Amino acid sequence: MKFYNYDGVKNISGERVYQARTSRHMTQADLAAKMQVLGVTIEREAISKIETGDRLVTDYELAAFARIFHVTLDWLIENEYALRTLCPRRLLCTKYGGLTAPQNACNNKLQERGVTA
Repeated sequence: MKFYNYDGVKNISGERVYQARTSRHMTQADLAAKMQVLGVTIEREAISKIETGDRLVTDYELAAFARIFHVTLDWLIENEYALRTLCPRRLLCTKYGGLTAPQNACNNKLQERGVTA
């Protein structure tokens, strides 16, 4: 069995899932129930592990989270952790300025958010 891990976490969307869930005053059990209504079999414990970065998130789970929270997939995976760690590897930089100046674009995006690289 392969273990997938990036800098100690197994996903970069857990922080956003937590933020979206708590801002809607929704419990983990409520979220799991809404996921199950959409056909995604998931338990409260799995939601907890996703939020803490201790569990991988599948593409269909991300799509269900986006639908439930009325957010985009981009929003779910965009966070300061991702900008700090992935942008230097040019995975997200094309979104923030193209290949001609990816590092400057990433640094600008981080500065806009008040995050130091």
